[in-house]
Amino acid sequence: MSKQKTDNISVSETHELSVFGEKMTVSPERVEYNRLRKLFAELSEKQCPQIEAEIDKQGEDVDAFRRSGDAWARGFINGAADLAVDVLMSKGCYDFDKETFVKKYLDASPWERRFAEFCTEIDAIDSAESDREEARKARTFEAKNRWSGVGDEAIKEADNRNFWGGVNQGIANTVGRGFYAIANSMSKDKIFKKHRDSLVKGIQLTVRTAVDELVDCLAANGHPLPGAKVDKESREKAERIFNNLKSGKLPPEAEHGARMQILALNPYLFDFYEHIYLNEGDKSGELCETAAFFGFSMEQLKEAAFKKQLGTCEFKTAEDTEAYRAKAERIGKELRYDPKEVLADCDARLKRFEELTRTTLNILYETREAAQAAYGDRQAFYRGIEATVKAADQEKFYLNEAIPPKRLANARAVFPIHAQETVIAFVDTTLFGSGKTGLAVSRWGMRWANLAEKSPVKAMSWEAFAKLPECPKRVKSRIDFSSEAIYDNAGSGVDDEKMFGVIKELYDFCKAATFFTDRSPEEPPEDTVAESEMISGQEAAPDAVKSEKPKTSPDPGTSTANEETPTIAMSGSMFQRCRATYIDGMKKYVDFKGRMATEDYVRFLVVNCIVGVVVTIISCGTLAPVYIAATILPVASATVRRLNDFKLKKDGFK
Repeated sequence: MSKQKTDNISVSETHELSVFGEKMTVSPERVEYNRLRKLFAELSEKQCPQIEAEIDKQGEDVDAFRRSGDAWARGFINGAADLAVDVLMSKGCYDFDKETFVKKYLDASPWERRFAEFCTEIDAIDSAESDREEARKARTFEAKNRWSGVGDEAIKEADNRNFWGGVNQGIANTVGRGFYAIANSMSKDKIFKKHRDSLVKGIQLTVRTAVDELVDCLAANGHPLPGAKVDKESREKAERIFNNLKSGKLPPEAEHGARMQILALNPYLFDFYEHIYLNEGDKSGELCETAAFFGFSMEQLKEAAFKKQLGTCEFKTAEDTEAYRAKAERIGKELRYDPKEVLADCDARLKRFEELTRTTLNILYETREAAQAAYGDRQAFYRGIEATVKAADQEKFYLNEAIPPKRLANARAVFPIHAQETVIAFVDTTLFGSGKTGLAVSRWGMRWANLAEKSPVKAMSWEAFAKLPECPKRVKSRIDFSSEAIYDNAGSGVDDEKMFGVIKELYDFCKAATFFTDRSPEEPPEDTVAESEMISGQEAAPDAVKSEKPKTSPDPGTSTANEETPTIAMSGSMFQRCRATYIDGMKKYVDFKGRMATEDYVRFLVVNCIVGVVVTIISCGTLAPVYIAATILPVASATVRRLNDFKLKKDGFK
C-alpha cells in the first residue's frame, strides 16, 4: 500500500476487502470519498432524533408549516452546508461560501421536491376554499338584489325581501365557512400525516447527499476525486444486474461475477447487501465488513433477516409462546443478533398466561386451585339466586331468557348496566312496560330505579349487600336497604311479600358466602373473560383460560370499594350528558350511559327533518336558519351518542 497525491489532495491508502471469497481493492479516491460520505451520514443520524421530535410540533398548525416549513428544514440542511464549506476550505477552495453551496446542492434536493408535493396538495385545498368564498359572495349579492318592482309599494316589498334574503344568505355563509373550516383543517392534517415520514426522510437524504455536491465543488476548483462518485450510467447498470440477480434469471455460473460487478459499479447499493444477507446470511462476516466499510449499518440487515426467519405468532396458548421464544433465541444466535425485545414480550405474555390460570372474576389468587374453588363457589351463588327467584313463582319477576328484550335493553341504557354484565332477573315497575324503572338482579349485584322518584339510579354490589349490618326492612311496597337506598316495588305486578322474601334470602346467601374479599387484583388482569363469553354473559372457568383475551373492564361479578353507585350522573342538559357519556366512553368503551340505538337515531333525524321542513314552509324560509341553529347541538349530541354505541358494538359488546 502506498501514499498518493492527487491535485494537491492527500488521499488515503488503498484498502483491501475480502468478499465472496475474493480480494477487492478499493482505490485511494474511493477511500477518501467514503470518509467524506460518512461525515454527512453521521451528521444526518445525529440530527434524526431532533427532526423526529420537532416535526409533529410543526404540524400542529399545517398552514403555518406550509409557510415556514422550508425555513425550518433549512436549519438542519445548513448544518450540512457548514460541514461542506469546512471541507472545501481545508482543501484550499476559498471561493465557496455557505449561500453558494446551498444554492447549488438544493437544486436537486429530495427535501425540496417532497416539500413542493406537500405544498401543492395544501394549496389545492386553499384554492377550492377561495372558489367557494367567491361563490358565497356572488350568492349574497344575488340575494340582496333579487327582487325588483314598479311603484312605491313594490319597491318597499322588494327592499323587505332583499333584506331577509341577505340575512338568510349571510347565516348560510357563516355556517358554510364554519363547516368547511373544520373540514379543511381535517383534510390538511390528513395530508400532513401522509407526507410526514417522507418530509423527515427528505431532510435526512438532503443532508446525506450533500457529499455529492461537495465532490462537484472540489472538481470545479481543480481538485477531483477520480472514480469516487458513482455516475448515473454506472448506477443504472448496477441496478439492472441486481434486478436480474434477485429475480433468479442469472445462470448459477454467472452469479458470482454479477455480484463482483455490482460492487465495482456501485458499492453503495444497500438493497444488494440486504438481499444477500436475508437469503444467505453472513457466517464469515465478510459481507458485514464490506457493507460497514461503505457506510451501512449491519444491525438493520440483521434485524430484517431475523424478522423474516422468525415469522409471526398469534400467542393463543402458553405453549405457542414458549415455542416462539425458543425459536427467537435459536435464530438470534445463528444471526448473531440480540432479540431482546421479542424475548421480553414473550416473557411478559408467559407471565400473563400463568396469572390467568390463577385468576377468576378479576381476583388474582395465590394458586390455581384457589382460583378454581372461588369460581365454583361463585357459580353456586348465581344458581342460588336463580332458584330463589324461580321459587317465588311471580310471573312479572322475569328470569334469564324470559326477560323481554326491549325492556332489558332500556334498563341497560338507563340504569346503566354494562353489556358484559349478566342480568339474572328483572322486575319492571313502569306503567307501560318500558323497563326504564324497576329492579335488575345481576351477577354484579342489584341496580334499581323507582318510578315515583327523580333521584339517580341506585346500585349495590353483592359485597356491599353482604356488609349491611342488618337485613333490609319492608314497609308496604318499600324495601329499605339503608336510609339512602330504598326500592319501591309499587306497580311491578310482583307480590310485595314475595319480593321481600327474595331480597331476604339473597341477603342470607351473601352473609353465608365465603368468597367475598376486599382484595384488589394485582396489576388487574382485566381480560379474564373471553369476548364471545362476554356477549353471552358467561364467565370462563380458569381451566379454560389458555389464550390471551381482549382487554375488558373488571368482571361484573366482583366490585371494588368505590363501586356501590354508578359513576355518571343522570342530571344535566342533553348536551352535558352526551358529553360526559362521550368522554367516559372514549376512556373505557364500556359505559352505556347515553347510548342511542340505530332505530332511535334514525327516528330522531326523521322527526327533526320533518319539523324543519314544516317550519320552513310556514315561515317562508325566514325561520329556517333559526331552526338550524337551535337543532345543531341536539343533532351533534345524538350523533355522538350513536357513534359511541357503534364503537361499543364494534368492540364486541351488546
